[in-house]
Amino acid sequence: MSSSSTPFSDSKELEYPFGRSWAPTAGEPFEVYPGVFWLNMPIPIQLERINLWLLRDGNTWTIVDTGIHDESCKAVWQTVFDNFCPINSIKQIIVTHFHPDHLGLAEWLSTQADCPVLISSDEYKAYKTVRSRKPDQFNPAVIDFCRLIGADEKFQALYTKMGTPSNNPMLMPDRCQFIDESFKVTIGGIHWQAVKGNGHSPEHICLYAKKANLLISGDQALPRISSNISLYIDNADQDPLHDWIASCEKLRDTVAPDVLVLPSHQEPFIGLPQRMQQLIDEHHSELDRLQESIQTSSEEPKTSVEISHILFPQKLDAFVRMLAIGETLAHLRFLTNQKRLSMSTDDQGALRFY
Repeated sequence: MSSSSTPFSDSKELEYPFGRSWAPTAGEPFEVYPGVFWLNMPIPIQLERINLWLLRDGNTWTIVDTGIHDESCKAVWQTVFDNFCPINSIKQIIVTHFHPDHLGLAEWLSTQADCPVLISSDEYKAYKTVRSRKPDQFNPAVIDFCRLIGADEKFQALYTKMGTPSNNPMLMPDRCQFIDESFKVTIGGIHWQAVKGNGHSPEHICLYAKKANLLISGDQALPRISSNISLYIDNADQDPLHDWIASCEKLRDTVAPDVLVLPSHQEPFIGLPQRMQQLIDEHHSELDRLQESIQTSSEEPKTSVEISHILFPQKLDAFVRMLAIGETLAHLRFLTNQKRLSMSTDDQGALRFY
């Protein structure tokens, strides 16, 4: 499942050094800082584009994130290799997290360039879990999951379809170098330090260059949308919203206010601490609103799917409603873990909250 989905209020206090709602022409890298280039990559999903980053080190290059596995994305990369940096100059690929718009072309690029892919071990484990699913194990798990959340057969079919592994070539572990928050690298004289985040994905890696005042933030910090924070089959024993809020607090307290943030979606911005605080406040506001709505309702306790229409009352297509249900589950897990809500199982095996 891909990255960001939930719109929040506009961050008017943020500064956009290159303009708001502007991006470079696809396939024409734009230099945002000496040796750091922004590559606009159109992608055939709802978000429409992703920001990738090219880091120059003399005659060699590091790629940060890759785009989705699609022929149109491959064509953009080929334009870059033909007109900007040849494929044999690519030294390494760093992947922030395992979602397909970030990792999708890593295998293809690393094979073409004969270079390693640097990724955190938990992100690779999540990727491998998704890519190694067996229908005889996954499909019964979907049935049980849908019963618990009160979903119908239509949702069950969509969830099964979305969870089915693609036929694209798999990135193998021998192509990877596994990194964690201790990772440091100097590229073109810029000293980068890994900063880990959780909640949106298991072990998301941001790259912070403190002296250069730069942060490649992936999906951990976006200017006007919040990353999708969902509970689903693969992380059913976790509390992703708790982890996400903690990660926002960590970035808020780690990154200076004047740092240029290079996000994966929308535009580069300045003002990360206030953006993180805004996200923290808005999530707590949503949690308060959801708790109050459930506990003051005169109706019988609701299932997770029914509660998703409280948190996301707008009309949504089937796929976005699936994301909305995942986010609702994350909110419910947070509230039940904090003992702010209770739950019980009805005669059909669905959890109901009160």
